[in-house]
Amino acid sequence: MFKLKTILGAVIIFAVLFSSCSPAGRIGTHTKHSMRSASFLPNVVRLDLTMNDFEYLGTQEVSVTYNRYLGLFSFISSVNQQEYARRNVNIVNLNGNTGYRALSLNYNLMQALYVSLVNFPNADFVVPVSIVEEKQQMFLGRVITKKLKVKMYKIKEK
Repeated sequence: MFKLKTILGAVIIFAVLFSSCSPAGRIGTHTKHSMRSASFLPNVVRLDLTMNDFEYLGTQEVSVTYNRYLGLFSFISSVNQQEYARRNVNIVNLNGNTGYRALSLNYNLMQALYVSLVNFPNADFVVPVSIVEEKQQMFLGRVITKKLKVKMYKIKEK
């Protein structure tokens, strides 16, 4: 009986504590204010570009080789045919809605793509063209080599 009273008392105390801090019956102290205002931005913005507006800088092929064990653990062995230095990691983060899952870059290819931006520092656009993946099966693992071919473009100055 004493245990039941203690549990019931604890439940009542927690209920009072949580309900006393909640605005409008919600748990927590979150307050949200919403105000409407007129937008001074245009509804539609259009920029027409053709291939004549771009300057082709060149094509670059980057690669990364890594080992994957038991399908869980992966260790990078080389980036762009050079031994991988784990202390100096440079990553290029390319964002954009391509709509193609096949051309989405993983973390390893973002590390390899850094070299192409060093070779073409004035590039405005990096267009991934193809990804080739080679897998070599081993016992309880595999060696994976991914090669990415990109084209570099710059917007022409007028």
